[in-house]
Amino acid sequence: MAPPIGLMRKPIAHGTNNGYQQHKKHKTEVCVACRMAHNAYNAERRRLNREENPSVTIPIALLDKIYWQASPEVLAALDQHFGAKKLDALLS
Repeated sequence: MAPPIGLMRKPIAHGTNNGYQQHKKHKTEVCVACRMAHNAYNAERRRLNREENPSVTIPIALLDKIYWQASPEVLAALDQHFGAKKLDALLS
């Protein structure tokens, strides 16, 4: 006798991020095709996130120099953006 329709599992969509999620949900070993699709999906998400939220790397010594020469308005903006605790840790 077949299980009721609502209890049947959908076949895994191999080679897709959804397939990866199905493997995880069903607690089965993730196949190579699904792992590669999941890695590609995550890489694309990271790329889009970098485009939307670009980051800048600045040497600590330069940040220190900028900080100590900054106007009170700039200092307040830095404190608000990073938080005084993080700035203290970076600049000490």
